[in-house]
Amino acid sequence: MDKVAQKREMEEKKKSKLCFTFTSSAMAGGAEALSKVIFLQFMRIQIEEEKMKVKFRTFYEKIVFMQKRMKDQIEIRSSKVEVLCSAWEQVYASIMRRASARRKDRNVLDFLQ
Repeated sequence: MDKVAQKREMEEKKKSKLCFTFTSSAMAGGAEALSKVIFLQFMRIQIEEEKMKVKFRTFYEKIVFMQKRMKDQIEIRSSKVEVLCSAWEQVYASIMRRASARRKDRNVLDFLQ
Protein backbone atom coordinates (compact mmCIF):
# COMPACT_ATOMS: atom_id res chain seq x y z
CA MET A 1 0.00 0.00 0.00
CA ASP A 2 2.87 2.31 0.50
CA LYS A 3 3.77 2.10 -3.13
CA VAL A 4 0.22 2.83 -4.19
CA ALA A 5 0.04 5.85 -1.87
CA GLN A 6 3.39 7.11 -3.12
CA LYS A 7 2.23 6.69 -6.70
CA ARG A 8 -0.95 8.70 -6.00
CA GLU A 9 1.05 11.47 -4.34
CA MET A 10 3.39 11.67 -7.33
CA GLU A 11 0.44 11.91 -9.73
CA GLU A 12 -1.20 14.64 -7.61
CA LYS A 13 2.06 16.62 -7.54
CA LYS A 14 2.32 16.37 -11.32
CA LYS A 15 -1.29 17.52 -11.71
CA SER A 16 -0.76 20.48 -9.35
CA LYS A 17 2.41 21.49 -11.22
CA LEU A 18 0.58 21.35 -14.53
CA CYS A 19 -2.34 23.27 -13.10
CA PHE A 20 -0.04 25.92 -11.61
CA THR A 21 1.91 26.48 -14.82
CA PHE A 22 -1.29 26.60 -16.87
CA THR A 23 -2.86 29.08 -14.48
CA SER A 24 0.22 31.31 -14.39
CA SER A 25 0.50 31.32 -18.17
CA ALA A 26 -3.20 32.15 -18.51
CA MET A 27 -2.91 34.92 -15.91
CA ALA A 28 0.13 36.53 -17.55
CA GLY A 29 -2.04 38.65 -19.84
CA GLY A 30 -4.31 39.64 -16.96
CA ALA A 31 -1.34 40.62 -14.80
CA GLU A 32 0.03 42.74 -17.62
CA ALA A 33 -3.31 44.49 -18.08
CA LEU A 34 -3.60 45.03 -14.33
CA SER A 35 -0.10 46.49 -14.14
CA LYS A 36 -0.93 48.82 -17.05
CA VAL A 37 -4.05 50.05 -15.23
CA ILE A 38 -2.12 50.61 -12.01
CA PHE A 39 0.68 52.40 -13.87
CA LEU A 40 -1.79 54.65 -15.71
CA GLN A 41 -3.47 55.57 -12.42
CA PHE A 42 -0.08 56.35 -10.92
CA MET A 43 0.88 58.52 -13.90
CA ARG A 44 -2.42 60.41 -13.74
CA ILE A 45 -1.76 61.18 -10.08
CA GLN A 46 1.82 62.28 -10.84
CA ILE A 47 0.70 64.47 -13.74
CA GLU A 48 -1.97 66.11 -11.58
CA GLU A 49 0.63 66.72 -8.87
CA GLU A 50 2.98 68.32 -11.39
CA LYS A 51 0.17 70.52 -12.69
CA MET A 52 -0.59 71.62 -9.14
CA LYS A 53 3.09 72.33 -8.48
CA VAL A 54 3.23 74.50 -11.59
CA LYS A 55 0.08 76.35 -10.52
CA PHE A 56 1.49 76.92 -7.03
CA ARG A 57 4.78 78.19 -8.48
CA THR A 58 3.05 80.63 -10.82
CA PHE A 59 0.78 81.80 -8.00
CA TYR A 60 3.80 82.37 -5.74
CA GLU A 61 5.63 84.24 -8.52
CA LYS A 62 2.58 86.46 -9.03
CA ILE A 63 2.39 87.21 -5.31
CA VAL A 64 6.10 88.09 -5.23
CA PHE A 65 5.64 90.33 -8.29
CA MET A 66 2.68 92.12 -6.66
CA GLN A 67 4.64 92.64 -3.45
CA LYS A 68 7.59 94.06 -5.37
CA ARG A 69 5.27 96.30 -7.34
CA MET A 70 3.60 97.59 -4.17
CA LYS A 71 6.98 98.26 -2.52
CA ASP A 72 8.08 100.17 -5.62
CA GLN A 73 4.86 102.22 -5.57
CA ILE A 74 5.39 103.09 -1.91
CA GLU A 75 8.95 104.14 -2.68
CA ILE A 76 7.78 106.29 -5.59
CA ARG A 77 5.08 107.88 -3.44
CA SER A 78 7.55 108.67 -0.64
CA SER A 79 9.91 110.22 -3.21
CA LYS A 80 7.09 112.40 -4.48
CA VAL A 81 6.29 113.49 -0.94
CA GLU A 82 9.94 114.37 -0.37
CA VAL A 83 9.97 116.46 -3.57
CA LEU A 84 6.81 118.28 -2.52
CA CYS A 85 8.21 118.91 0.97
CA SER A 86 11.42 120.34 -0.41
CA ALA A 87 9.46 122.50 -2.87
CA TRP A 88 7.25 123.78 -0.06
CA GLU A 89 10.31 124.55 2.08
CA GLN A 90 11.79 126.54 -0.80
CA VAL A 91 8.55 128.49 -1.26
CA TYR A 92 8.32 129.07 2.48
CA ALA A 93 11.95 130.22 2.64
CA SER A 94 11.48 132.67 -0.26
CA ILE A 95 8.33 134.11 1.33
CA MET A 96 10.14 134.49 4.63
CA ARG A 97 13.08 136.24 2.91
CA ARG A 98 10.83 138.65 1.09
CA ALA A 99 8.78 139.37 4.20
CA SER A 100 11.84 139.90 6.37
CA ALA A 101 13.44 142.16 3.75
CA ARG A 102 10.49 144.46 4.07
CA ARG A 103 9.60 145.47 7.54
CA LYS A 104 6.08 146.26 6.44
CA ASP A 105 5.17 142.58 5.89
CA ARG A 106 4.96 141.87 9.61
CA ASN A 107 1.44 140.40 9.10
CA VAL A 108 2.82 137.82 6.64
CA LEU A 109 5.57 136.80 9.02
CA ASP A 110 3.09 136.39 11.85
CA PHE A 111 0.81 134.36 9.62
CA LEU A 112 3.60 132.03 8.46
CA GLN A 113 4.82 131.33 11.97
